[in-house]
Amino acid sequence: MLPHSANTAAMLVRITSSENISRSGARDGRAREAGEINKSLLTLGRVINALVEHLGHVPYRDSKLTRLLRDSLGGRTKTCIIATISPAVHCLEETLSTLDYAHRAKQIKNKPEVRCLSCTDRSAVSG
Repeated sequence: MLPHSANTAAMLVRITSSENISRSGARDGRAREAGEINKSLLTLGRVINALVEHLGHVPYRDSKLTRLLRDSLGGRTKTCIIATISPAVHCLEETLSTLDYAHRAKQIKNKPEVRCLSCTDRSAVSG
């Protein structure tokens, strides 16, 4: 048995672009869903800004998305951002918004750490 063990996890999150409800023609349930997506993206933007600008309060609790991403945004994990953009002219606004998010998020400083449990600590946790 190894004297120490470490747990690892990988989280992949695909964040959709904001939804222009009038342009997409979404109605009823789809319009409500698009509104919730937009609200989560707005909160994500506020969290990113708070972390980059070193504001005292970071509003992680304001959406499910930011609660889920808390360790990845200014936390103790290694984080990689992949921004998917389009060269199409009709996607210019969305592409610029995506690049802005990625640029701001890249400025966040995480403090990755390895957390190990020794054999004695592990037996205390499991027993």
